[in-house]
Amino acid sequence: MSCNWRKMTLKEAGIILIDCDHKTPKAQDSGRPYVGIPQLKDCRITLDGARLISEEDFIHWRRKAKPQEHDVILSRRCNPGETGYVTGDLDIALGQNLVLLRADGETIYPPFLRWLTRGKYWWNQVDSFINVGAVFESLKCADIPKFEILVPSLEEQKLLTACMSSIDDKIALNTQTNQTLEQMAQAIFKSWFVDFDPVQAKMSGEQPEGMDATTASLFPEKLVESELGLIPEGWEVGTLDSHTSMIIDHRGKTPKKLGSDWVEEGYPAISAKNIKSKMIVRPDTIRFLDEVTYKKWMKEPLIKGDIIMTSEAPMGELYFFDGSRDFCLSQRLYGLRANSDVCNSVFLFDWLQTTQAKADMEGRASGSTVLGIKQSELRKVKILTPPKDILDKYSSIVSNLIDMTAKNNAQNISLEALRDTLLPKLLSGEIELGKE
Repeated sequence: MSCNWRKMTLKEAGIILIDCDHKTPKAQDSGRPYVGIPQLKDCRITLDGARLISEEDFIHWRRKAKPQEHDVILSRRCNPGETGYVTGDLDIALGQNLVLLRADGETIYPPFLRWLTRGKYWWNQVDSFINVGAVFESLKCADIPKFEILVPSLEEQKLLTACMSSIDDKIALNTQTNQTLEQMAQAIFKSWFVDFDPVQAKMSGEQPEGMDATTASLFPEKLVESELGLIPEGWEVGTLDSHTSMIIDHRGKTPKKLGSDWVEEGYPAISAKNIKSKMIVRPDTIRFLDEVTYKKWMKEPLIKGDIIMTSEAPMGELYFFDGSRDFCLSQRLYGLRANSDVCNSVFLFDWLQTTQAKADMEGRASGSTVLGIKQSELRKVKILTPPKDILDKYSSIVSNLIDMTAKNNAQNISLEALRDTLLPKLLSGEIELGKE
């Protein structure tokens, strides 16, 4: 450690902790964003899926905790220790089991706080103070100010912030690009398989907009009643069981049960906490298996196009496996393989994100505190079954977008690895910026 770095607690470093309200306001179709634990991801805040609340509730909830630029939001439950960095453009209210951390600017450079609250050193502190409950792990507000951190000079903090932020900015750009690509794919999916725009157009005697005659000819000219409501004539309704050729389920497996243990390097074993917003997150929490244990564990390895889905805490998070790296499926995960005789993985992945599929899964889930879905119930989830030629056409259009997304994801994984390798070395003073 550099000689001018100091070890101190968050309290000693002037980090203020602001506790948030522990109630949940009523949700509505439109309004102001109310951020909860699911919106925190890898020290970023996403508004995807955020509850919308009334202006009155928004003002009330911000009286106790009004996030400011450079604050860090910290989760105390479900994913205790997970953080989100508040940028200047965010105007949000905070949900229960969240606290705000705020630097006073005297000891800690406010933008540097985001880097102190991530990486292995941070998670070691979380592990030291975590309370293991019957259902949830949690952190006590009284313990958080006791977290120890290494504090360099303000000048060094500014250099470290600039270095790490340049990497994070590229990751954010790739993520934003992927969101645009995904929106393009989702727009096509919604038009074809949710709103049935091509069918609606043909029913009105019109040519489907933006579609060539050959593709348009694949769609019927009538809607009929089904278990899912009105669907195109000739289309069917199946189940996840009929649309998958395999469900990989190793949720209770551990290395010790296979006569082994975790290793420093090897095959990464991911769990539900590593899948969020269709991305691999928190790479610093991923543990590894040697080749022998991996082959015992994953007797059926994942292949490109498999869908990884969380079974609980939370349920229904998805990741499209691109085959660039072997993964071992650990706690609270399913691996779904599309039945190529009935559908393709692209369609199945998109269908599982629809309102219909999510509602179906929630209706089949169980659990008094944490909702989870058993494999037997998951297999019963209803899935629309268009003709294979339409699905193949959809796949041919969307696959290019998916490949571009996969390349950006792969680059992000490399950048995150670089960031997570540099961060502890920079925060410990092992690497000093601005020195020969």
